[in-house]
Amino acid sequence: MAKKQILISDLDIKRSDKIYLLQWHISDYKAAITLQQHIGSKVTQLPYLNLVIKKNKINFPIFSFNYDDDEYLFIANYINNKYLHTDFLSIDYFLIPYDDTTVDNWHDIYNTLKKIPSLLAIHKGNEKTKDFISLIKNQIQLQIKY
Repeated sequence: MAKKQILISDLDIKRSDKIYLLQWHISDYKAAITLQQHIGSKVTQLPYLNLVIKKNKINFPIFSFNYDDDEYLFIANYINNKYLHTDFLSIDYFLIPYDDTTVDNWHDIYNTLKKIPSLLAIHKGNEKTKDFISLIKNQIQLQIKY
């Protein structure tokens, strides 16, 4: 098995733009189940995110889980030979807090992710990722009715 890449510093955990990019070459359902087992919180599939990419309507799976009263979104980047964001071809999933989260909770999530054997790499988001996730959150708010 390849050595896991952890490309996150303590400073990155404390930053306000909390986004992790995950390389995890397993299907979205297996990833959600594995995440649920390690997080200790139920991971729920939300309605698919409907996007038009290159004139094709694509439905991307989104999962949600709560951890200490904070909600997190787990979004697949690749489905049916289409990428949610082509600048992140090596990324399989985005993990983001739905709202603000505490540094302690984010640090706990990070430490839990590091312990998952099948997770290949954890990367931090950059400005491009932050802007992209803001657009995704806006789309989710328009499409998901609580």
